[in-house]
This record gives sequence, structure tokens and C-alpha cells, in this order.
Amino acid sequence: MITEHIHENPGSLLAAIYLHCIEVMTQGLQTHGDISILLSGGTTPLPLYRLLAQAILPWTHIHAALVDERWVEPDNRASNEKSLREAFAENEAALDNFTGMYLPGQHITRAVPACSDRYRSLPPPALCLLGMGNDAHTASLFPHAEGLGAALTAIRWCAAIEANPSGITGPFTTRMTLTPWAILRAEHLLLLITGQEKRDVYQQALVEKDFEKSPISLFLQQQQRPVEVFWCP
Repeated sequence: MITEHIHENPGSLLAAIYLHCIEVMTQGLQTHGDISILLSGGTTPLPLYRLLAQAILPWTHIHAALVDERWVEPDNRASNEKSLREAFAENEAALDNFTGMYLPGQHITRAVPACSDRYRSLPPPALCLLGMGNDAHTASLFPHAEGLGAALTAIRWCAAIEANPSGITGPFTTRMTLTPWAILRAEHLLLLITGQEKRDVYQQALVEKDFEKSPISLFLQQQQRPVEVFWCP
């Protein structure tokens, strides 16, 4: 159920995934009337978000929501919410319907039920955009993280994760993330990766059976939803 879209350069990749998102969102709107789109953090998808923000779509019927978040205030430079709001800064309708994860003043584990309640109220997810790290993490499902085992099997929207410190996590090891159960509720899964190193990780993830070692493998090997993989060098 994997379709690979291989492009020669970032410009071609961006154009292709943008058009694919527009097609999926348009279909979702026609089917459901109102939809949500689940968006990952990180720097790689930001050009796509800036492009989507300019799209002429009925944004009052589209609810953007985060796939994961570092447990920091929304004005922190590390906040995914901050990055996404900046990318959609000129699209007031999209920001009016935005759903973040961070709950001020709450310990992350105690915030899981309230965060899940937020997501439960969203309209049907038309798409979920995933990324992948060189360690085979996706969303904030980090290999061998505290809370990962429970998150992989949970039947709820959100989970708290304490990742093992690494060069990828930096100092921000406390994360809120959508669970695989939640991500697989999206009608279309898109994986956006760039560079040969991530291509190699992806190839290994296609056959890795230990999902706690390689969380992205769960999504690449499941048969519930199609996965569109977009890659360029």
C-alpha cells in the first residue's frame, strides 16, 4: 500500500506534494463537508505549509492540527505550534481553526486526557503528514522512549513520551504525540523525507519488525491506510 514519488530536487518535490495535498483535501471536503489535516513539526514541511496557506480553499471548513509537540510554551522557538502559526500567518481562517497540543501549567501526563478530548472533537482527518528522523522516529514516537510501548497500542488520540536524549531530540525530550491509532484514522498518510541518509533509513524500515526500534516501520508495514512517500536527494 506504499506509493513512492521520487523527485530530482526540492522544488519538484514541493510542487508534487502540494498538488497531492490539494487533491486529497478537496476530495475530503466533498465527502465530509468539514475535514481536519494533521501536520507534523520540523523544518522540512515548512515550505509546504507556507504554500498551502496561500491555497484558495474553504478554510473555514478545514481544521489544521499538530501531529506532535515539544512540551514548551507556544512562544518558545522550539514549539511546533509557533512554527506552524508563522507558516500560516497570512491565513486567518486556517489559524482560527487550528488545534495545538500544549496545555499551559499542566504536567504532560496529566494533560493527555484533555489533549485527546481536543482531537476527538475534530472533523474526519483527510490526511496526516508524517516526517521521519535518521533514528527512524516519526511524529514524536522515538525509539525505545519512555511511554512508547504504551503509545503504540493505545486506543486514544494522544500520548506522552519521554524520549532518550540525542542529537535529534536536543534538550526537548518531553513530547506529546498522536498515537498510531490516531494517525491511522487519517484517510491518507503522506511521508515527506529528503536526503540519501533518510532514504537508507526508510529502506531498512520497510523490513524492520521491531516497532519500538523503528516506529516508522509500523506505518510502512500496516495495511489499513495507503502511504504516499515523497522523497528527493
